[in-house]
Amino acid sequence: MNKAIILFSALLLLSFTAATCTIDTVLVNQDPYPAMPGDYVKVVFQVSGISGSECSSVKFWFDDSFPFSLDPGSQREVTMKSGTYAKDYKDFFLVPYKLRVDKAALDGENEITVKYSVSENGAVIEKKFNITVDDSRSDFEVNIKDYSSATKKLTFDILNIGPKNVEALTIEVPKQDNVNIYGTNKVIIGNLDANQDDLASFDADLRQGNILLNITYTDQINERRQIEKTVYFDPSYFNKTLSQSKGISAFWTFVIGLLIPLAFFYIRKKLKHRKEAKKKN
Repeated sequence: MNKAIILFSALLLLSFTAATCTIDTVLVNQDPYPAMPGDYVKVVFQVSGISGSECSSVKFWFDDSFPFSLDPGSQREVTMKSGTYAKDYKDFFLVPYKLRVDKAALDGENEITVKYSVSENGAVIEKKFNITVDDSRSDFEVNIKDYSSATKKLTFDILNIGPKNVEALTIEVPKQDNVNIYGTNKVIIGNLDANQDDLASFDADLRQGNILLNITYTDQINERRQIEKTVYFDPSYFNKTLSQSKGISAFWTFVIGLLIPLAFFYIRKKLKHRKEAKKKN
């Protein structure tokens, strides 16, 4: 009888202890907000309910799931001892992670999974949170629209091929062997909407080869970003266009100069024949 009472009391105490161990986890911070594909995001989880000693040790860990992952060697698992907090101190534990965001992450809400368990053999509890991802970066297509070796005028055409509008767009031609810039090497275009293009002109001497460009812009989260673009310059394209244009102009000048006198001569001759025919009649 006594054994039964003792066993019942132990089970009751165990049940009461388990019931009073209530762990809760919330995501309290995401930096930056929104996160960027191909970059890092810092997240902080708050684990509460461990101020008392009922929970023994609490194990908390991050579970890799696309598009978030930890770098090799990073701490994945944290063990917290319950009942170790002093009076008047907050009864929660903060767990920070620095996560890599996959380049293929989609815009919008992306799920992140954490897990925790109470005691060594306790049940594993899984909780999911949303991390906001927004690819605010843009991309550009650049080509040489025109170049004149006579006037030294070089004009680039730049197209915003990204899905986002950009602000404070600047084109810079850094020092390089085959490009000699006269005057400023930087042109401020300003705002450029998605799928829109604009021109940037420089005074320059060019030789055949690649031209490196630095493109700087402000994205929609007010982040200043820079990318490099390379454009190949082949002078034969521009020389050929110029010579063809001159050839065509010379041809039409010749044709017009020949046709007008012939036409005048033909009309004059025709009129003369008509006058002679009238006299005979």
